[in-house]
Amino acid sequence: RVYALIGDGESREGQIWEAVDFITDHKLNSICALFSCNEHGQAGPVSRQQSAEIIARKLTAYGWELVEIDGHDPKAVSDAFDRLDSSNKPLGIVARTVKGWGVPSIVGDNWHGKPIPADRLNDVCKELDETRAKLGAQADTELRITPPAAVDQHGTRDGEFRLPLLEEAMEKAGQSGAFEKKALATRGAFGVALVALGSLSDRIVSLDADVSNSTYANMFQKAYPDRFVECKIAEQNMISAGVGMAAAGKIPFISSFGKFLQRGVDQIDLASISRANIKLVGSHTGVSLAADGPSQMAISDMAYFRSMSRVDAGHGEPACRLFHPCDAVSAYKLCEQMANLDGMCYLRTHRPVAPFVYGLDESFSLDGFKQLREGTRITLVSSGYMVHNTLEAAKRLGEKGVSCNVFDVYAFPLKADAILDAAVRSGGAVLTVEDNYLGGLHSEIAEAAALRGDVRVVGMTLTRIPKSARSADEVFDYAGVGVQAVIDRAMELVG
Repeated sequence: RVYALIGDGESREGQIWEAVDFITDHKLNSICALFSCNEHGQAGPVSRQQSAEIIARKLTAYGWELVEIDGHDPKAVSDAFDRLDSSNKPLGIVARTVKGWGVPSIVGDNWHGKPIPADRLNDVCKELDETRAKLGAQADTELRITPPAAVDQHGTRDGEFRLPLLEEAMEKAGQSGAFEKKALATRGAFGVALVALGSLSDRIVSLDADVSNSTYANMFQKAYPDRFVECKIAEQNMISAGVGMAAAGKIPFISSFGKFLQRGVDQIDLASISRANIKLVGSHTGVSLAADGPSQMAISDMAYFRSMSRVDAGHGEPACRLFHPCDAVSAYKLCEQMANLDGMCYLRTHRPVAPFVYGLDESFSLDGFKQLREGTRITLVSSGYMVHNTLEAAKRLGEKGVSCNVFDVYAFPLKADAILDAAVRSGGAVLTVEDNYLGGLHSEIAEAAALRGDVRVVGMTLTRIPKSARSADEVFDYAGVGVQAVIDRAMELVG
């Protein structure tokens, strides 16, 4: 049995009904939700929509077994719980309660979040004892709870997952044609990696929010349907469901558009507090998806997740590691890293097909970067899909006689010293290029440079809220991070 205690004021929250819907949809019939209906929130009475009558009607409409009780009658509570054994539905209990019950002197006052003053504490405890005596209950000052055996959520898994080479995995996943072209979107590489990981352990599970044919989690669904959970368009509940699976020892990969995962910021924050071992995957990030438009583009997620990458979670890992691959090889290998890491990770993937940058046997450490070109005049640093634009800009700059270092940053937190050392050797200037809002790659490099004081860091991030366009290049140009803009800015920096 799983119990959830819910306040009537809290029942205005959207996730409550996302969860009720999900529980019905997946026939999770050992769940009991008890709504304590005392008609008070924190600041005042609840609305009519959170009344006991309407909550009961909602639960009935969702197809739950419904019991309405006096929440202060122990036998009524016990009998209601027993209905869970006889019903083949999830159980909803609407319990009518009184805020401050058992202590007549505080009934009707708003004591939400406020302690009883010290000079009233003895009187309040006396009233509680009188209520106990009226009920004929025995005083019990010893708390006796035997918890279930704990799940080792943070057991060592180093070396558990070792994926085959990408070529073999793509063939098994039906993507051999893409391999022959040496081009695949990073979201496609995620799908391939997820299938390969699923073949290694039944602890790997996948959750998606009605976009699995875009995130490519549907590849896992096809291969392992019993370990795929369709959560529909309810991202907050999906994240919480994944946290629950992680607590039970699973390794959940939770995918949606990066933009839509941002709806679950509170759930992600709470997951970090509980050190949940979840793997978040946001596809269609940045502005390279072009025609889908800004409502689908994740462009502030870099700043949010990067901020968590610099927080110690207390067991040797950051609160969240952020991975941002530029090609299919790095995306595939970073999925392996995520499965072997203990703690929350976020993988940022892209819609467009992109050529392979790396060889199949390339390895990717948690230092977070690779040097792709060596130069003597300026250092260009990029991440994700924008690495391809940066390489093109470096090529054209080379034709103008401006030799460039080019670095691909694929992981945060980043160990930036080697990048800054290279910058010192090539004139002391770094130009970062990314298709998201400020707070991502540029901030990571600039913060590291500020501690040294010998490197100038200039950042190219989105200068406008993006629009829909026919091609990614049009959006890049409109938002100020197109190839020509990179060339122009680099030329300014080298004089």
